Amino acid sequence: VFVCNNGVLSFKEGVRTFTPSPFPLELQGQIIAPFWADVDTTNGGNVFFRKSTSSQLLRTVAQDVGKAFLEFQNFQPTWVLVATWDQVAVFGETTGKRRNTFQ
Repeated sequence: VFVCNNGVLSFKEGVRTFTPSPFPLELQGQIIAPFWADVDTTNGGNVFFRKSTSSQLLRTVAQDVGKAFLEFQNFQPTWVLVATWDQVAVFGETTGKRRNTFQ
C-alpha cells in the first residue's frame, strides 16, 4: 500500500501526479481516494498511517463494509490500515487558514 500525499491510497505503485486527474487514472492497480486533492504539506500538516487491531475499530469496519458491499456482509477483518491527513493545506495556500483533516 502506498500512502500518497494528495489524499490517495494506491496499490502496486505510488501515485506520482501532483494535480488530481479525473478518474479512472492510468495506474497499475486500484486506488482508494478518501479526498483526492492537490494537497501540499510543505506549509505544514502531516500524513500519518498505522496498522490497527483494535476490536472496536474492526467491528466498525466490518459493519461499514457489510453495509456498503452486500457481497461482503460476512467480512471479518483481522487488521485495518488507518491513514490520516492532518491539517494539510491545498497547494498554493500560504496563509495557513484553509486546512483539511481527513481519513
